[in-house]
Amino acid sequence: MKMRKRAIRLSVPQACFTWVFSFCAGLLSQTVFAQESTCAFHDVQSTLEVVSCLSEGAVEVLKLAPRNHPTYESDVDRLPTFIVRGNDLNEVKKTVGMSALSSPYNLLVKLPDAEGIMYFDQLPESATKKLARPGWVLIDARDVVYERQGGGEGFELVCSTHEKATGSVYVVVTQCNDFYEEDIGRLKDLLSVIDAHTVR
Repeated sequence: MKMRKRAIRLSVPQACFTWVFSFCAGLLSQTVFAQESTCAFHDVQSTLEVVSCLSEGAVEVLKLAPRNHPTYESDVDRLPTFIVRGNDLNEVKKTVGMSALSSPYNLLVKLPDAEGIMYFDQLPESATKKLARPGWVLIDARDVVYERQGGGEGFELVCSTHEKATGSVYVVVTQCNDFYEEDIGRLKDLLSVIDAHTVR
């Protein structure tokens, strides 16, 4: 049972994601990639902001989060989305990491309040079908249910990890969301934006 309603907006202008695959070039000025390895989109209207863009060996990791978090949002509401890219699939997967434990979900998406998690199970097949996207492989999907105050099931998250290969480039997208229809739609929109630029 879902106890709250929240939607992470992933409707980012397609031009912004050109950067993901040129790594801080093209749409971003040379001064944007600072010594702290942080950067930001040129388009101030974007509903996502770049929290960090890091290069770990031959693997690039882009961390995104919604802009302008309301003060009432919890750590669960603020979980970021990660896009990981590289030419070596094993290195990409190693960077993402997958955990059999309830927290973190993987090495990038770390679920808060592990003690409050009641269930951390594989998502049923009927639900994973909603996450299907042509050209992408859903390599992991988990149903995360937190215990509510006083006992019983509280709010629920779905954490998923998608993988795509285009030539010698591998891309992984990993995030957790509330699994409302708008959340699923925005995740698929994000995958579509990535598709549009990997074919170039």
